Amino acid sequence: DMPKAKFEDGLGTILTHYFTCSRIATHYMQGGSIVNLTSMWGMVSPNPKTYLDLKNEPSIAMSAAAGGILGLTRYLAVLLAHGFVLIS
Repeated sequence: DMPKAKFEDGLGTILTHYFTCSRIATHYMQGGSIVNLTSMWGMVSPNPKTYLDLKNEPSIAMSAAAGGILGLTRYLAVLLAHGFVLIS
């Protein structure tokens, strides 16, 4: 059971990191590429039964953040395509 504050902290930290790095990079770019990497948990959900005996199971915040990173990447790709910045 994850406390709400821990979820918000994890999600906010991860997504803010990607947003900030992309924002700073695109400010100086006149073309080029940004490649955002994330885990597969943004596309599929881990099976919680697989991680019953492990302390380092994928957290719900990480899974939500991975999905958020995919959405942020797609949004920025469309937004910045006119400036010849490829984001994937």
